[in-house]
Amino acid sequence: MNKDKTGELILLENDVVELRRLLNDKASKNLQYLNRLQEEISKAQVVARSELPNTVVTMHSTATVLDLKDNEKDSYTLVYPWEADVDKGKISILAPIGTALIGYREGDEIDWNVPGGITRLRILSVEQPA
Repeated sequence: MNKDKTGELILLENDVVELRRLLNDKASKNLQYLNRLQEEISKAQVVARSELPNTVVTMHSTATVLDLKDNEKDSYTLVYPWEADVDKGKISILAPIGTALIGYREGDEIDWNVPGGITRLRILSVEQPA
């Protein structure tokens, strides 16, 4: 897992509270993904909503990303595992792409291990939840 980033990893304090609850759920079968998420949380700057730039990917925000390998654009709304619906573009925080996106912002480029190998993404835009 390797992230090459332009900016600093920033997480919303309310998201961190919920994500830590998720991490403490020992019943999860996604231990590998929980460990990756824990690594991301541990290196992030945690801020209040009032301090959060609108360009940062948070829980329930929608990020439009460009896959720099195949030049394809996709939009993902980052959600908790029980809210995930791939057909509607709702990607779980525990999915490789979900964990890769959280805390990064428009313009950042990310190298991330996914099941098909390493992918390189550029975050084109971020829309915050209403």
